[in-house]
Amino acid sequence: MLFRSNARLSNSIQTVRSNLETKSSGTGVFTQQRSRAHFGVDVPIIDSPKPVLGKIALTANGDYEQVSAVGGLPAYDLTLQWQPIDRVAVSIARTVTKAQPTLDRNRDPIVFSPGSLIIDPATGQYVLVTRISGGAPDLKASAQSDDLFRLTYYGMRGDTTLSATLDYTSTTITNPIILNAYPTPLFQRLFPSRLVRDSAGRLVTIDVRPFNGAAEQRKTVRLNAHLSGNFAAEGGDWDISLSHDWILSDRLDP
Repeated sequence: MLFRSNARLSNSIQTVRSNLETKSSGTGVFTQQRSRAHFGVDVPIIDSPKPVLGKIALTANGDYEQVSAVGGLPAYDLTLQWQPIDRVAVSIARTVTKAQPTLDRNRDPIVFSPGSLIIDPATGQYVLVTRISGGAPDLKASAQSDDLFRLTYYGMRGDTTLSATLDYTSTTITNPIILNAYPTPLFQRLFPSRLVRDSAGRLVTIDVRPFNGAAEQRKTVRLNAHLSGNFAAEGGDWDISLSHDWILSDRLDP
């Protein structure tokens, strides 16, 4: 059994320069520094030639990102893999990440564009509205946790290699960042404050800046199969990949 570990450090600086020329022109320069540290280990627990008992290993990775004027953003993932026989593996994993909005989403200038032509989701008619776009300084960091169950098969049938993976993933996101704010009936029901109407019910303003939702929960199943081989006569290779996703549930809490 072989124990492995890895580590790395990195640093980056991002600068956003905003120039906005209107009746009162203004210029803004914003700089953000990000430092990252990573450490990971692969720990073999059991390595037995006996069927069923097989191989059991634990993989752990931890990441820490320090963002200027924001603070620390920790993340980790744990994976336990059991390989009862050479062709089959079962994995259980949990991943937790935290992400700060990019600097442009926070610091881009706010722009008001009157006379924008859109479709009113309530009437289906074209209307001219004031469109508000740009950055949102009040965006919060989002946190995501993923629980994964994976079943993997790998084998040979003559000259053909077959691999197949079945994944079940349960995802929970706190403070998800909503980027696509196009006015649809569903969007209007979930976020009515983003569409402003006058006393007669006419749509007059739409705010398409990014913003935080409260939480989002998704449960999905993904099946992927891959076959590959070679043409003996011509000497070429071939491969076929098939995949399909089932969305069991997807709930967004405004």
